[in-house]
Amino acid sequence: MNSSKPFSSSFIAVALAIILALLSAELIVRVAVTSPSIQTFDPELGYRYLPNSWIMLGKEGWAYNKTNELGLIDQAVSPSKQHVVVLGDSIVESKQVHYTDSFAAHIEQTLNEIEIINGGHSSYNPSHYPLVLQRIKQSSKPQLSILFLHPGEMIGLVSGATQLIRDENGTLIDILPKVSSADQIKKKLEPFMQHSALFTHLMRKLKPIANDAISDYRESVRKLKYAFSSENTALTQSAPTLDIASLIVSDGIDRLALILEKIKRESDGQLVVVFYDNIQFLENGKVSLTTDLNEGDAFKGAAQIAQVPVYDLTPTLVQHYQTTKELPLGFHNLIPGDGHLNPIGHKVVADALVPIIQEHLLIQGVAQK
Repeated sequence: MNSSKPFSSSFIAVALAIILALLSAELIVRVAVTSPSIQTFDPELGYRYLPNSWIMLGKEGWAYNKTNELGLIDQAVSPSKQHVVVLGDSIVESKQVHYTDSFAAHIEQTLNEIEIINGGHSSYNPSHYPLVLQRIKQSSKPQLSILFLHPGEMIGLVSGATQLIRDENGTLIDILPKVSSADQIKKKLEPFMQHSALFTHLMRKLKPIANDAISDYRESVRKLKYAFSSENTALTQSAPTLDIASLIVSDGIDRLALILEKIKRESDGQLVVVFYDNIQFLENGKVSLTTDLNEGDAFKGAAQIAQVPVYDLTPTLVQHYQTTKELPLGFHNLIPGDGHLNPIGHKVVADALVPIIQEHLLIQGVAQK
């Protein structure tokens, strides 16, 4: 009696069931969670978006957007309008909302002779922004650059996520993005991530676990080296703890000022900084302003050193919430009042940015209608 046939049939049935399950999971993830990755490795930035590609984010907002010819989540660049480029991370990128609900679209509707070039990209830090502006300038000549900062930016400058370039005297002369080992790994996984939403989602879920494991390993090595160093020979004594707030004051402000000066040169001197600080939105129009890291003060301090105009949008967002009880941050499918700007927040920010843009373009002699 030949027993291979039942075995073959069972194997085929199991294989088909697995394939069907994977295809179903892929479909569900594409519809409800995320699109396949549109990131591609970049030797300077670590990664960037592919041009003319669709992206969907289900975690916040459930919005579909498309990158333009520059790989930015934006419309095609029009050569016939005055260009204002906005630099930043995921707050500027705005992939949580449809483009028509973004602050860039609202500004363009109000100032129809102006085109906002959205230079935002999630997970970038201030060291990325001069490079982003350099690349945008290859296809555009912005009349004004706006750097949009928010809580978390300073941490990226003091936590080892950058390359610090020093001269022979040890003086800091430049700050560049650090292309991480994770970026190198993603480069190898690109063919899978760019074609599978399920694979992309699983990699994003595994990334924090891997990062924690790597951080724990590095911390153990750091403590071991410190224990055997000439400064401390006692194994029982712990290594110094990292005080982010102190580092922001001692190192972060000067580092951000150096980057602002770099962007200012790339912008031919036409640069403004806008930011909002850490706001905790409570119930019934109440807010709590947390100042543990004092990033808002750091933004203002760096802008003062670099002689760049700076605008604090915190009071604007607070006043809107206290008046209307409408949350400017957060989405129904995440945590209301936390996370990224929602459509309401984008409109509030747009209304605040319009007079700032008008003022500085008028100073530069650009006609305003």
